[in-house]
Amino acid sequence: MTGVQTCALPISWNASPIDLSNANESVGDVQIALNNSNEAIAIWARKDGSNFIIQTKHSIDGGATWSASASDLSEAGKDSYQPRVALNNSGKAIAVWERFDGYNWIVQTKNSQDRGETWSLVATDLSLSGRKSWNPNITLTDLNDAIAIWKRYSGYNWIVQTKDSSDAGSTWNETATDLSTAGQDGYQPEISINSSGQAIVIWPRFDGSKWVMQTINNLTAAYLESLREYSAAN
Repeated sequence: MTGVQTCALPISWNASPIDLSNANESVGDVQIALNNSNEAIAIWARKDGSNFIIQTKHSIDGGATWSASASDLSEAGKDSYQPRVALNNSGKAIAVWERFDGYNWIVQTKNSQDRGETWSLVATDLSLSGRKSWNPNITLTDLNDAIAIWKRYSGYNWIVQTKDSSDAGSTWNETATDLSTAGQDGYQPEISINSSGQAIVIWPRFDGSKWVMQTINNLTAAYLESLREYSAAN
């Protein structure tokens, strides 16, 4: 048989699943991050009896064991959904989610310096209040460069927006950058970033008659030229 590759890793799993969340309430919107040191962070939204709260647990042995208690990242009192987490090989982590502020949905974030053992005390609002913001996502490099993306309603259309951080989420640039063009809706952005901090974002955008996949990148002219030179030399 041709075109088939075998996996070098042993495919074996622990004997039975491990419950991470408390069984008393429902959970949803789960995600997991794992680095090369077998440090892992799991994140989810869990009902606290009244609202959905973003919670997380961490592991230092590749998921064999987990922290005894979950950490609440979002503030109680209002619903929070769609958590995402990124973890680099230095143990720095960033979580993002959307939270209802009583009027609109706001994209918020917290960061961890110790692989998810502790998190920043106060969440940072990434998106502006006054309009709905949904579908957050986050990337983080080993150089502590991070990019967060989401879509925000402008009053007329959904616009894909972004902010970036150079210190693993401790601080963020003040103003969000619009990536998609106004005039039509841009939805559900996805982002990927490499070790050099070069990132590509994609999203579907309505062009007035159909949905078209669009993309944008932060590759500089100098970086592209270095790629061409490397390609020509090698």
